[in-house]
This record gives sequence, C-alpha cells and structure tokens, in this order.
Amino acid sequence: MQGSPPTPSLHDSVVAGDLHTGDVIHHHHHYAAAPAPVQVPFTHTTMVQQVPVQVVPAHHTATLTRLPGEKDMLVTYLFWLFIGVFGGHRFYLNRPLSGVAFLFTFGFLGIGWLVVAALIPGMVEHSNIRAQHRMLRAQARMPAR
Repeated sequence: MQGSPPTPSLHDSVVAGDLHTGDVIHHHHHYAAAPAPVQVPFTHTTMVQQVPVQVVPAHHTATLTRLPGEKDMLVTYLFWLFIGVFGGHRFYLNRPLSGVAFLFTFGFLGIGWLVVAALIPGMVEHSNIRAQHRMLRAQARMPAR
C-alpha cells in the first residue's frame, strides 16, 4: 500500500525522542540553533558585571593624598635598610616598645632585622589603618558646624 502516509491515531505517542506511529518507529531529533551573538553598542559608560564604569581619558591622573599620620612603604624600607638594626623602622611606624627592643639587641642580632623585611608591608598597612581610625575618632569628637 503505497500512497498516503498513515494518519496519526490516538495511540500514537512521542517518547524520548522517538515518534511511534502504528508499527513504525521514527527517530526524531531536534537541534537547537546556536544563539546569535549579542551586539552591545559601545558608549562612554560600559557595564561590567552590572556595575557602570566610566571611561576616563588617559590624560587624567588621580592624585593620592596621605592622611596625617599615614606612613609610606618606601620610607619604611629605607629606615629598615639603614637604621633597622637600631629599630628606626619601628619608631617610624609608631611601635616604640619593639623599637627599644631592636635598639638594645641590635635587631635581635640581625636575625630579627632580616625577618622584619617580609613583615614591613603588613606593618605599614596596620599603621595606616590605625592612623585612619585616629582621624575618624577625632572627627567624631569635633562639634558640627
């Protein structure tokens, strides 16, 4: 019987991608087309992880200002290099007790002086955080104008 294809009946079904029509199983697969690339127009403000970022021309430079009492990493290393065995870097970072210990032990016989080289970045950061806290406490005590 060639001619017209069999018409679907009530007992036809689609199961797991196979189409059952009567006694014949037709393998039926769907392939999704690849999504079209999204074109985002470039503007002066671009989105990065849902955060707007302003594009700044290259000739603008930011100036960093230091708060009173904040310490500089380079200055600390210079103190450590030239007078570190006498505790110079410790006094600079407002750590007078350990500065006196370095002074009388010559940087714990030079061993402590070498070890401190790796600790200086954290010590400078800690000193600067303390300076910021002192400034905030002083501002909180000032009367409002």
